[in-house]
Amino acid sequence: MRIQLGLLHTDYIPENSLILRDFMIRGLSFKKIIKIRPFNMYFTIDNFSQSDLVELLDDLKTEQPRITDITKNRVKGVIQRIIANWQVREVESEFATLMPQEEQIEQKTNEELFDAMMNTPLDFEPELFSDEIKDSGNFHDVWIDPNIDLNLLKTISKTKVIMQPARILEKVLNLKYMIIAKMMVSINLINFKTITSLIRMIKPEFRDSILNSLIYMYDRQFTNNETPSPTGCVINIDPVLDTKFQIIDDDLLFM
Repeated sequence: MRIQLGLLHTDYIPENSLILRDFMIRGLSFKKIIKIRPFNMYFTIDNFSQSDLVELLDDLKTEQPRITDITKNRVKGVIQRIIANWQVREVESEFATLMPQEEQIEQKTNEELFDAMMNTPLDFEPELFSDEIKDSGNFHDVWIDPNIDLNLLKTISKTKVIMQPARILEKVLNLKYMIIAKMMVSINLINFKTITSLIRMIKPEFRDSILNSLIYMYDRQFTNNETPSPTGCVINIDPVLDTKFQIIDDDLLFM
């Protein structure tokens, strides 16, 4: 189910007879992807075989993803010129939309925070205290009484409720990028040397779409400037994918 913040978690798989009309989600058939439960908050493509994932693909067409300026600044050479005009993904604004305006934390100095902490009464209701704590007179016993709900996890729970729908929606909308990239490289080792080398092996008609997928995966993993790109060059094109779409340019491999 779609809500304002994203998609709600579900494991439900409807029968094909209940789906009156199939539709596409960013290039993937709803009838096909529903079988792998992508609307589950714990969903990951790592839990499925290469063959299962390839079956979800009717083609390799993808659109240019939004990427961060960090990725644009990192890349060099031919790819830098290709992605120079791609739309920018603003990481800070993405996180800002996950928290309602009234929930955002007001910026204060250390002195103001200390003063607020010392002069703000604790939100304890008298009826919540057990008789033993009332009788003991030791205020700090409240922290170890298992019968008292201090709402210490309220903020964490609220953030979880806000973040999960957005993460599920992000995964579903970009599932095709993830599948294509996984079929060609080791995701955790992806870098621009790998991307450049791989694109040269691919037939021209597939290069743009595959590049979109590889750049998307790189951008999502290495958004932080302090996280260095992996070294080396690891290419692992899945034979099932190549058999289905004939993506490798054999003429270029033997030039």
